[in-house]
Amino acid sequence: MQFTKRYILPALLIGLSACSSLDEHPQSQLVTDEFYKDGAQADAAVTATYRKLYETGQSLYNSLFQIGVEMATDDYEAGPRARNAHVRAISGLTHDASNDRMEQLWRQSYDAINAANIAIDRIALIPGDKITAVLRSG
Repeated sequence: MQFTKRYILPALLIGLSACSSLDEHPQSQLVTDEFYKDGAQADAAVTATYRKLYETGQSLYNSLFQIGVEMATDDYEAGPRARNAHVRAISGLTHDASNDRMEQLWRQSYDAINAANIAIDRIALIPGDKITAVLRSG
């Protein structure tokens, strides 16, 4: 009993006195209000907007565009290695609203449009002494 009182009370006092307010400003996770402060950030935002068009995997201008546009014509069809039912449905013009490839194509398109609209709106608000006129007009 004496042993526990001897260690618990000091540990409790140290634990309670160690609590303090921690005000962090992480640089790796910037929100929109903390970004768009100068020309370098404006340039980074435009680059990130273009990046949305060719992200890795099933990207808009990688294979999704080919699947969504060319397979819906008689110029291109899924080959024997296309095992995905959604890809084969587009190739056979039997796809519907539940097709995950078409949903990805539209979602990624509008995600890129949204990023471009945010960049346009926010870059216009950067003070003139923080960005050149050439960079702003882009």
